[in-house]
Amino acid sequence: MKKGFSLIEVMIALCILMVSAMAFFRMHHACVQARAYGECLTRAAVLGSSRMMALGSLPGAAPELSPEWHQDPGNPLPDGGMGFYRFWTVRQTPAGREATVYVAWSDRRRGRAQNFGSEEEISAATCPKVTFNELLFAAP
Repeated sequence: MKKGFSLIEVMIALCILMVSAMAFFRMHHACVQARAYGECLTRAAVLGSSRMMALGSLPGAAPELSPEWHQDPGNPLPDGGMGFYRFWTVRQTPAGREATVYVAWSDRRRGRAQNFGSEEEISAATCPKVTFNELLFAAP
């Protein structure tokens, strides 16, 4: 009676090990991508909320609050080795003055960000983006 493993048993064990390793590495790759996207999302949220806070602190006659499309003069905004594009628009509504802030960035899988010229352009773009909407000044 021989002791040990046959060649077939070793090959089956190696195949099982290889399939397990491939599953692990695919899961690791997905986690790395999710972490990178989460980091970009967090940076974009900080940039958007800081702009919204700045708009809320401006006097009502400030040019940044005129009812039109605004592009941040610093676009693309460097943050964490990436470039973020920030835009906002202000509307007069019956409830008061309402601002919408957009922050977009480039991603290899989703698309490239750029200096968009209108809300329609950024809405139609496939690049990742976040949007903030807030009532700045209540109607008297």
